[in-house]
Amino acid sequence: MKWGSSYRPSEWVRMEQLYNDMLESYDIQGAGHKDTLKLICKTSLKANQLIDSGDIEGYQKMSKVYDQLMKSGKFTAAQNKAESGEFVDSVGELVAECEKHGFIPRYYTDGP
Repeated sequence: MKWGSSYRPSEWVRMEQLYNDMLESYDIQGAGHKDTLKLICKTSLKANQLIDSGDIEGYQKMSKVYDQLMKSGKFTAAQNKAESGEFVDSVGELVAECEKHGFIPRYYTDGP
C-alpha cells in the first residue's frame, strides 16, 4: 500500500487527494521526487491533525518539516506546471514558436 497501514481510510483519501493535486500542479520526475511528495502528503496530514487538536507547538514543528520538504523537493513556484508554460526556456521552444507563427526574420551582413 502506498501510504502504509497505520492510517485510517479517511486519511488515505486526504493524502491521495493532495498527492494527485500536486502531481497535476508540479513537474514530478523520478522515484526520489515521488517519495518526497509522499512525505509531504504525510507531513501535511499530520500538521492539519495537530492544528485541529490545538497542539500549536507540534504544529509549528511539523510546519517547519513541511517547508523543508517542499524546498528540498524543489516544489516551488518556478517548477509549477501552470507557470512554466508562460516562458520560453529553450532554443527549441523559441524556434517552434517562430515556425508556428511563420515569423523568422532574416538578417544579412556584408562581413564574414
